Amino acid sequence: MSQAVRQPMADRPRVVLLSLGGVVSVSGPGRQTLRPTADGAALLAPLHGARGGADAAIVLQRTLRQVPSTFLTFEDLAELADEVDRHIREGAQGVVVAAGSDTLEELAFALDLLIEAEVPVVVTAALRPGSHPASDAAANLVAAVQVAADPAVRDLGVLVVLDEAIHAARFLRRAWSTAGGAPSTAFVSAPGGPLGWVAEGRPQVVLRLDRVPALPRAWAEPSAKVAVLESGLDVDGTLVDAAVQSGCAGIVVQAMGGGHVGPDMADALAGAAARIPVVVAPRALGGPTLRASYGFVGGEVDLRRRGVIAAGWLSGVQARVALTLLLRGGEDRRSITAWFGQFGAD
Repeated sequence: MSQAVRQPMADRPRVVLLSLGGVVSVSGPGRQTLRPTADGAALLAPLHGARGGADAAIVLQRTLRQVPSTFLTFEDLAELADEVDRHIREGAQGVVVAAGSDTLEELAFALDLLIEAEVPVVVTAALRPGSHPASDAAANLVAAVQVAADPAVRDLGVLVVLDEAIHAARFLRRAWSTAGGAPSTAFVSAPGGPLGWVAEGRPQVVLRLDRVPALPRAWAEPSAKVAVLESGLDVDGTLVDAAVQSGCAGIVVQAMGGGHVGPDMADALAGAAARIPVVVAPRALGGPTLRASYGFVGGEVDLRRRGVIAAGWLSGVQARVALTLLLRGGEDRRSITAWFGQFGAD
């Protein structure tokens, strides 16, 4: 007879698993091409019987989408945030969101900006599908449930759990395009490092962050679009002008070094900034935009003088998510500038 002592049903935390699709939902052997086919119930099945898995918590599953994460929209993410809030109001003690890795940075950061609940909200994904002999899908789901079910992991904002590392959504960066061959893991935390890890089925949190105030989901400008451009050697302002002429409500530039662009692009950005918010973020994996070091044309001092907003240490991916949500919420340039100031932009 097994000596394992099972936690009484009434004492087990209630965790809701919301499935959106992605590689974590790919199942079945012998597939030549990968498509998300497993719904929430299929994702949950391998967790039963796993040490600290679904049997350690009452896990309810809901399938919201069954698509590649590249199909998701901001409207989908707002609906997801509403769904998370609904389950928390109905008594969920933790929520796990299973999604694709392609837009994991955007999804997690958007949720972090839209949800203000203290209940753990954990996003997870997979780099290797269930059909792969070394799939990480079930292991990541188990670890995500363990984190979401632990009452010690509260009021940390939205978390991302991958490979038993616990990341803050605002630190998450993709460092490698695939699951294998990387000098490090596919996702890293920059600039602050992971908040903790999962060991022996229990989350260990060693860093805590202040929460960022939630942004509104009642959008005054629901169609606002933000263009993402990249500066580089001999890049001019052609695409900047095209973004403005096409009706974009904002522009994010992934800039060289500490937030620098070439002279021609600087002139175009100055013209754009007179009409719409323009945000500059580093194109590097991590690090801040500088504030007062370089005064040449296209340097950070020049760009600030021309009305360009600095993203601080947020990545270009995150700056686009934030600027889109701020513009859809009806925020003006002054409030947008102040908002980015939270991240070292001032």
